Amino acid sequence: MRNRSLAALFLLGAMLLCLPAGCDNGGADNENGGKGPETSQDVSSPDSSACEPSCEGRVCGNDGCGGSCGHCYTVEGAPDDSLCTDKGQCLSCLPDCTGRVCGNDGCGGSCGHCFTLEGAVDDSLCTAEGACVQCVPDCAGKACGDDGCGATCGSCSGSTVCAGGQCVEDTGLCQTGEVCMAYSDDGSLACLKDGEIPADQETQCHLKDAGCSGNQACLYTDDTQANSVCVENCGECPNGLTCGDVTGDGYLGCMQAGSIPSNAKKDCHKEGNGCPGNATCFYTSADYSTSACIENCSACHEGSCPEGMVCNGVFCEPAPCTPDSCPAGEVCTAGLCIPDAGPGPGPFTANEAACNLPPLQCTGTKAYCGELIQFDPVEGTGYTDYPENGESWSNQYRSWLRRDLVMAIQYAAARVACLAKDWEFGNGGPVGLIDMSEKNGDIPGTSVGSPGHPSGTHTDGFDIDVAYFQNGTPDNRARPVCEHYENGAEAYHCTKPPHLLDPWREALFVGSLFEHPLLRVIGCDGKVGPILDASLEVLCDNGWVKPAACKNNVLTYESTDMGYGWYYFHHHHIHVSLDLGSYRDACLVPGCLDLPLRHFLFKHGLASMPGDAALRPPHLVPVSKVR
Repeated sequence: MRNRSLAALFLLGAMLLCLPAGCDNGGADNENGGKGPETSQDVSSPDSSACEPSCEGRVCGNDGCGGSCGHCYTVEGAPDDSLCTDKGQCLSCLPDCTGRVCGNDGCGGSCGHCFTLEGAVDDSLCTAEGACVQCVPDCAGKACGDDGCGATCGSCSGSTVCAGGQCVEDTGLCQTGEVCMAYSDDGSLACLKDGEIPADQETQCHLKDAGCSGNQACLYTDDTQANSVCVENCGECPNGLTCGDVTGDGYLGCMQAGSIPSNAKKDCHKEGNGCPGNATCFYTSADYSTSACIENCSACHEGSCPEGMVCNGVFCEPAPCTPDSCPAGEVCTAGLCIPDAGPGPGPFTANEAACNLPPLQCTGTKAYCGELIQFDPVEGTGYTDYPENGESWSNQYRSWLRRDLVMAIQYAAARVACLAKDWEFGNGGPVGLIDMSEKNGDIPGTSVGSPGHPSGTHTDGFDIDVAYFQNGTPDNRARPVCEHYENGAEAYHCTKPPHLLDPWREALFVGSLFEHPLLRVIGCDGKVGPILDASLEVLCDNGWVKPAACKNNVLTYESTDMGYGWYYFHHHHIHVSLDLGSYRDACLVPGCLDLPLRHFLFKHGLASMPGDAALRPPHLVPVSKVR
């Protein structure tokens, strides 16, 4: 009875133990309809769902059950499990992309990629700092200049400037920011900016009849010759040559006394010839059958002139004076210090009608007026044809002149003698006449084997040299009216203001010649010219020179040697030249053009002069401005 009770108690305990966990009763139905256990269970045995560690293919990191498959070590041998990847492999270094969006992660990997504006991958746009940019700096072979991305490849020091990525010496031949340097393999020079033609230069000049304006050449920019651009010429002239306007429109070249240099390469227009180096080919005949090379040169610009000189746009000239800057005895007139000649003769008071002047103009036929005659008489009202340069009173073989020019000189001399007879300054004597032409129209001196003037001048009676009216001398024969030495040597021009000049009679004589409609030019020394300009202005204002003549001022001179023929040998005379309406130019020597006179007219508010439509002679045009 007791055993049965113990068994029942045991069974009841087992059931109570199994109820909370839902024990399997081995498939036997319990009192709730479940199955009972098939076998007895030991509650202390291990759980059938326990973790199985796994380190297959792994050398470090978690084994899947909270354990470790191994450890990683730094190159120094210290444990560093941060070097273990998720795949259980040890790294040699720890990648770092902090603050980086591209480039190397420090361990051979990548922090990301960069892209072009079009969306293509381009890791060359990644900077060393790991940032993506839209530009790749390029300083290969460059010591200065733009790196292509807005920064610089370096800077230049001293007098050097950056050109084409290199520091080069600035010759001062171009405007600030540009350098005169070669732009083609043939040695042609141009003003370039950072080694390139400036972006604002005119393009497609080869399609325009006028080509490029001023001192520029037209350059093809591709092999198909479909595109072109204007480039500014530059360069320096060798000794003996002077930079001047070759074509009359600002195209500059190195000239020899205003003419094409004698050693210039000829026939450059013929196929395959061309011009070497920095030169342009110009036609030299009206039928375009001959040509010559003329070297290019630079116009002056701000800062390029010597101290005390200023640039007028083409050449350097003395800086203008101020009212207080001139020395004692001189006054500032039109920007120049000139000897103070006093107030002049005052208002016009003479009776010109009573002077009984000879006619100014010839009224006969062209043949009659243009006939070459000996200047006769040798002494007339207001003039004396002195025997000069080997002449004698009985043999004045250098004194042949066109009849119309003889009449003009006699008129002007007589007008001065009459109107200025009461002036209380100057020696009051007749003006001296010097060289004209020989009987056959040759340059004076040709018949004795010694021509005394440049080729093309004093031929066929178109030119005459006339001495200055003087002050403090016994007569007005040909003599220097100024100091004409430099460092003890003959300079052949006035080196100081003229102290022997009678400016008022000289201005009246010149102004009287201005009345002649066929007068081409009157040239004088560079230190005499400003004085005559000032005196003429006073005489015009006071009525001594007629209004029409005042407007026909064709006086020209060179304050510095610009190659137009006036700078030398005019310290003792003026040069008077007649021209039958063609108005060739304002130069003494043939081949040069009218820049000095044009500059003078500009200074006095005159924009143009007769003949402007034909300023470029057909024999002096570039063969081609397109290179």
